[in-house]
Amino acid sequence: MSNEIIFIIGGARSGKSSFALNEASNIKGQKAYIATAEALDDEMRERIEKHKKARGNDWNTYEEPVKISDVLSDIKNKYSIIVIDCLTIWLSNILHRAQNTPNSCAMGQAEHHEKLPKNYVSGQVRNGAGRTQTTKARTQSTEFSSQIIEDNIKQFIDVLKDFLVCSLGSGPACPVGRFCSLFVVSNEVGMGIVPDNELAREFRDWAGFLNQKVAETADEVYLVTAGIPVKIKNKK
Repeated sequence: MSNEIIFIIGGARSGKSSFALNEASNIKGQKAYIATAEALDDEMRERIEKHKKARGNDWNTYEEPVKISDVLSDIKNKYSIIVIDCLTIWLSNILHRAQNTPNSCAMGQAEHHEKLPKNYVSGQVRNGAGRTQTTKARTQSTEFSSQIIEDNIKQFIDVLKDFLVCSLGSGPACPVGRFCSLFVVSNEVGMGIVPDNELAREFRDWAGFLNQKVAETADEVYLVTAGIPVKIKNKK
């Protein structure tokens, strides 16, 4: 036996989370659930509590909106089954925080707001012809947030690869004889129309990049549509 990663992807309400839990529940051993959703309103709190009750007492739940790489590194040797649900919300959490993280560019922009041209609006300048030009400040801010997202994705993929290396107890922190099945759930967001705003397009692009990296690393990949799982990658 060895550690394994099963990646499960599908659209909203496709049944991907239910499939992941059903598959994971069939495996004996201690179970952990890493939840990335945040209870930001009453509806979301109610939804989270409903999911906890559905999982039952067999699962230990770790609620972490951003630092799932750290959580996975900490618990990977303690459980036989781990489910991460889901990567799309995790990515959204990172993107939101990155967009709202002050950097030297944004701080300087705020400090010298009174020096900006009168036709400056939301990081853009309208020229005499009425056309919109992206300012250097906005470009630097976008690059700043992109770097945060890229760093988080790289860290997560590195942790997944380390998880697989531990299969044979080949690392100093890898216990011999303990194996774990990791189920990773994510949304497929690239099958619809092109989003009509920059932030949504950026999110879609990063989600596609993340899903490709995880699928490349995983042992098995399932695409779930209308509650029906289709295996699209088999173990090598």
